Amino acid sequence: MATHILLFVVAVVATAINSVAGGGGLLTFPVLMTVLPPVTADATSAVALLPAYMTSTWAGRKHLAPVRHWFWRLLLPGLLGSLLGALLLNWSGNRSFTGSMAYFDSRSANIAPVANSHSSFGAIVRRGYSD
Repeated sequence: MATHILLFVVAVVATAINSVAGGGGLLTFPVLMTVLPPVTADATSAVALLPAYMTSTWAGRKHLAPVRHWFWRLLLPGLLGSLLGALLLNWSGNRSFTGSMAYFDSRSANIAPVANSHSSFGAIVRRGYSD
């Protein structure tokens, strides 16, 4: 019963975080890995946070109007990339997925300090982004 309560609380908090700033999967994925295999936890986390993506997109729809043309240009590559990623994830299995997580985690740890100090994104993070 305690596990169910923990999963519920993490899901609510992650959805709130995801709808405001993104990154809710950083909470749901590790918690789900305590009770599910890694590939299943990743897919479950993505599906569980889908409502937050939709509501935040709906809330920010007025900001999307100037870039509406990009939607149609990126729709097909996005769908193909999603399909390819899902097939690779399904084909590779838990062991390969866990190994790739360690690789990408180490790469992001090496890239993040450089990105934060030398890029325009880093400047936005340091100053604070205002609309």
